[in-house]
Amino acid sequence: MPFREKFTWVSLLVSVAVAGAYAVLVLSRAGSLPVAEIAYQIPMVAAMAVTVALTIAGTIVFGIGGGIAAAVSGDRGFGDLGRVDDRDREIALQGRVAGANAMAVGATLALVLAMAEAEQFWVANALYASFVASSVAAAVVRLAAYRQGL
Repeated sequence: MPFREKFTWVSLLVSVAVAGAYAVLVLSRAGSLPVAEIAYQIPMVAAMAVTVALTIAGTIVFGIGGGIAAAVSGDRGFGDLGRVDDRDREIALQGRVAGANAMAVGATLALVLAMAEAEQFWVANALYASFVASSVAAAVVRLAAYRQGL
């Protein structure tokens, strides 16, 4: 499995897991409290920071693993870590397009919520959801391209 595909798996799994944990933590309070009273800010910032940290850590682990595997197999360097071909560029582009489209839909939803004067909780969470949707959409498109071709 190419390094970029491994990174995409890490990104997808971390994004879904952390966003799911955030949703359970914050939305479980919505049943017992008015949304204006839910303290979502610190958990949201923490979720974003944890997502970045775990993605970096996962990438390092796969990078080290790739380097060890390359050394054991007699390959010089780190296998495919430094290699980028036209297929990789096209897959990355397809992922960015899918992510941008998901982000645009989510940002539009947040804008509509803001114009409708919805609670700040819903506007902020719509934006956070659009970040997550962007990451997930990009990863799914990239993984499909790696597995099924362009």
